[in-house]
Amino acid sequence: MTARPAWRPALALAAAAAVAALAANILGEYELTTLTAVIAGVVVGFGLAELVLAIGRRGGPAVAVAVAAVAFGCLAWAGWLDSDRGVEAFPPTAWVGAALAAAVAAVRTGRAPARP
Repeated sequence: MTARPAWRPALALAAAAAVAALAANILGEYELTTLTAVIAGVVVGFGLAELVLAIGRRGGPAVAVAVAAVAFGCLAWAGWLDSDRGVEAFPPTAWVGAALAAAVAAVRTGRAPARP
């Protein structure tokens, strides 16, 4: 069996952070209602987890925590943008979406077997 390059997980998390920044800016343009926040949380969490698994080719507890933090930050940033950058009240539904995104990302990457 060949050794896996050590740079793959770092590249995977960098790519996830870039995609999360883009997603946060797009989602921040819309009002985060309950339905929007729940759907966005599931899609962002699963999408970032799959991106990290596709590039990094391994899951595990450390990867799960890192991806969950990126996913949480994505929806929290979108909520901040939705509040007109702090001018209006922060939408409570953004916390729901952020928690859901973190949970989905953590479960998906934490239970994933290593890919060849």
